Amino acid sequence: MGKKLDGDRCFYCDFYFEFESTKTKDHVVPLSNGGKGLLNNTVLCCRDCNTDKANLTLQEFIWKCLNDIDFIKLYTPYNEYRINRKRRIIEKCEMLIQKK
Repeated sequence: MGKKLDGDRCFYCDFYFEFESTKTKDHVVPLSNGGKGLLNNTVLCCRDCNTDKANLTLQEFIWKCLNDIDFIKLYTPYNEYRINRKRRIIEKCEMLIQKK
């Protein structure tokens, strides 16, 4: 399910890591939801995605991103970059769910 913890892009949003300090490790199935600390349950991601996902399941993270898109469209000047980032996250989460 997880992915090797090396590389130069966030697994969820495809953000390019310019600095090592922006890389974090996310547990796909949160430890608080019974996930294991094993390599096959972890992905390399940016701080924003890790903070946004927190201890959510993949399905909950998808719902959060969908709500975020609606919020961005309603309450902020239309920001294509932020909306596309959320859509990439949704695609990656759906891909992981299908692999289960």
